[in-house]
Amino acid sequence: MNQISIVECPRDAWQGIHEFIPTAEKVVYLKQLLQCGFHTIDAGSFVSSRAMPQMADAYELFGALEEAKSKSPTKLLAIVANEGGAKRAAKYDFIE
Repeated sequence: MNQISIVECPRDAWQGIHEFIPTAEKVVYLKQLLQCGFHTIDAGSFVSSRAMPQMADAYELFGALEEAKSKSPTKLLAIVANEGGAKRAAKYDFIE
């Protein structure tokens, strides 16, 4: 039997929205997704806030997901664009 892995990618959609989505709203949404059984959720980007304003809260966003992630087998994915982003992302050992 073939295996299919479903990846949900709210990060991609959020990047296209010009009005900033409050971090708390993103957290609520991602916590709900963590309960759905997705293989992976592409949840954020550790990139320049000038280049991608919607992702300026990535560090806080992942920090707020730490407890919910510990209760879910779903993997969390983050995009990292440079060394600074890698250092921030590395503080969360649950990010794939």
